[in-house]
Amino acid sequence: SGNEFVFRNLINYSLGTKPSWTSSTSYIGTFSGGNSINFQLPVNNAVTITINPAYAGESAISWLSVSGSSIVGTAPQNSSPSRYEISITVSNGSVDITKNFWLLVV
Repeated sequence: SGNEFVFRNLINYSLGTKPSWTSSTSYIGTFSGGNSINFQLPVNNAVTITINPAYAGESAISWLSVSGSSIVGTAPQNSSPSRYEISITVSNGSVDITKNFWLLVV
């Protein structure tokens, strides 16, 4: 079309020691109330891992936490099936990457 531009080195894709997701998996699983949750995050080179609400204005999910490189917790007793979505940020101290994950409690 005549409107193409080339921007060399615009995106640095050298993984090296930068954190990276090793899988496109976003679904943690389906759990019944009282079930243990232990989900190994598909990530490399993470020094810190934090769980945040998936969207602005939402509250943190108090029954989920991080242990090593896993999301752990105990599913709550709900009166109806509930879908939960969380935002996971991993960092190597200088580069942060974020991905949303979700799970179902029936």
